[in-house]
Amino acid sequence: MTETTTAEPLEHGLEAKDNADVGSSNLDSPEEEYSELDDLEDRRRPLRFIDDFPDLPLDTPDNHAHIVNTQGFDEEVNTSQAKAIDAAITLLYNYDPEVLKKFLDPRIERFTWRRHRKGPFQEVVVLRRKTLVQMGFKDENGRWDDAGIQYKGDDLLRTWRLDHVEQHGSAGRTKNFNNMVTSAFAKGIYYNMPWERDGDFEFTLEAL
Repeated sequence: MTETTTAEPLEHGLEAKDNADVGSSNLDSPEEEYSELDDLEDRRRPLRFIDDFPDLPLDTPDNHAHIVNTQGFDEEVNTSQAKAIDAAITLLYNYDPEVLKKFLDPRIERFTWRRHRKGPFQEVVVLRRKTLVQMGFKDENGRWDDAGIQYKGDDLLRTWRLDHVEQHGSAGRTKNFNNMVTSAFAKGIYYNMPWERDGDFEFTLEAL
């Protein structure tokens, strides 16, 4: 495992604009339809959060980020409403709480965290440019693959709004699609724990 610090341009794929140019969220669509999976999901154990990071207390509204307790996480945990921003925050916290502090510091305008290795393997990416945050999985050609997700941060990076979702190049147009992609991303993070410093992976961190 190696960790390096590099400076790279904003990734292509998701559209990242200056704060004043950010378009409206693509969540302004009809409510998602009832799914037969809802009853099954409701019988699973709920996600649990931890409260040992002062900047992210438990008793904040849903539009704030929270750190998920991943101990004992398995298929019996209900992730149907899991938020991608919580997954990104949880990833950075478990990798190194000091890295999470940098991510949440509004004085740092460019932040990038990556886990990657050579060959046809998905890269895990969390990046921020000012108040825009992108996260997801990329293929070996640098394209957003299973998930490409963008949030906009407000209130000095204390509240978050889902701004754009895409999967395999297709942008989300419904709440059901967006929820499917974001919750699947979160589940993948909690289940696979990409913060673990396995010898086969390299980690890249940029914070400027």
